[in-house]
Amino acid sequence: PTTTMPTTTVPTTMVPTTMVPTTTVPTTTVPTAVATTVPTAVATTVPTAVLPTSTTEATRATTSVPPAVTTTTTLEPVLPVDPDVEEPVVEIDELAVLTASYEMWESGERVQTLQIVLGMQADWIYGPVTFDRHTRVLIDRGLSLSTLPPPPTTTSQPLPPYIPGIGLMYPNEQVRDFKHPGQADEWIFFGNAGTSVRVQMTSRHFDTYLEVSDPTGVVIALNDDHDGTDSFVSVQLCHTGAYTVIAGNFGYGSMQFGEYALLLTGGDVVFDAILQKCEAG
Repeated sequence: PTTTMPTTTVPTTMVPTTMVPTTTVPTTTVPTAVATTVPTAVATTVPTAVLPTSTTEATRATTSVPPAVTTTTTLEPVLPVDPDVEEPVVEIDELAVLTASYEMWESGERVQTLQIVLGMQADWIYGPVTFDRHTRVLIDRGLSLSTLPPPPTTTSQPLPPYIPGIGLMYPNEQVRDFKHPGQADEWIFFGNAGTSVRVQMTSRHFDTYLEVSDPTGVVIALNDDHDGTDSFVSVQLCHTGAYTVIAGNFGYGSMQFGEYALLLTGGDVVFDAILQKCEAG
């Protein structure tokens, strides 16, 4: 009875059995928790979260850039076109500019516009050069010269030379000439006593004025503004000889000038009534 109790119970059973499970539990639990949780969470979460974010930002960047580029590209062709359209857009009324009244040595934007219409380099001053060019363009276009200022004393491009002399007129033949400032032109036609002639003077550039003198120098007919600013006379001839026609301008002194035309008709039939009237007179 004495030897059995102390030997069997105390040393063998309690100490080794209790320590082994305690050592095993920490070893098994720690590696399993770390290995299972950490890799799974990192591997699943990080790639999934990063990839969509990067894709979305790239997509937004790509989407927002093209509109900006497209807008800039669209405006570029429009901006240069607008000024080009608006230069001729000033839509200059050439007829109004050419026929407006100007003062000699006038300066300003209206003179600049005129010079542009005249096709010359604009210096904003209505001087002799502009005057000459203005006159030529009005004549070329068949416009009135009545709005021109008095011609300057000197011009860089003089008007057609004035040749003193007398022109000859023939029935049913229109003659054309250029009237100079301060000058009246003389024309001669030969008439027979007892005939009737008609003389017509027309011009788009100035207010015409006609006088007809007989071979003795007596003025037998004159006219101004028969039809607008054109002149016309009908004359019964009482003498045989050279009759003189004075082709001039009326009003504004004698400074009007420009092209004009004369037409002589009649003079081919002798009327007894005219002869009798001439004898009685």
